[in-house]
Amino acid sequence: MDKIPVKVVWVKDINGKNHSSVMLAMEDIIGEIPSTNFASVKKFNSQYIDLISNCKNLLKNGKIKNKIRPSTYWQVGNNLLTFVETNELHYKFKNYRVAFQRDLDLTDSYVGVIMDFPKSFKEEEVSDSIPMSYYFELILKARALDEKHILKKEKERLKELSDTKKLPDHKTYRKILKERLDA
Repeated sequence: MDKIPVKVVWVKDINGKNHSSVMLAMEDIIGEIPSTNFASVKKFNSQYIDLISNCKNLLKNGKIKNKIRPSTYWQVGNNLLTFVETNELHYKFKNYRVAFQRDLDLTDSYVGVIMDFPKSFKEEEVSDSIPMSYYFELILKARALDEKHILKKEKERLKELSDTKKLPDHKTYRKILKERLDA
């Protein structure tokens, strides 16, 4: 079975308000339109709208002192990643990062990082006492740290620095990680 090419676009309603909608990615269909199950695309659209609504609620309600908790970002990232992985067997989701960025009002790099968050950290490894900027730095370097077999050690060190109230500022932490990778 061929994957159904879909993409998320914004469409205006009669009041001029933008809404997300899943459409067939017609530029990928050459010649005849395959016998696509349109009910399947409609179901995908409904699941996408539910995903975005759920993630927006998490982001809205997952704050401490007007900052979104790292555990909230982990949950959102896990939801996005699970959605993509669950649907990739049947759909060729053309623009999911752009759609998530637009619909959740996040930058492209943040969408990438929060989708990598559950790949790099188990939920129980995430502490809300560590600002997200530190996780951001560690996640960006996770693959390289893992290749050097020091990712687990760096995660433990980050937690220890937080527990002992010895976290350097996140730019210094970035330099420390770079030095560890260069060693």
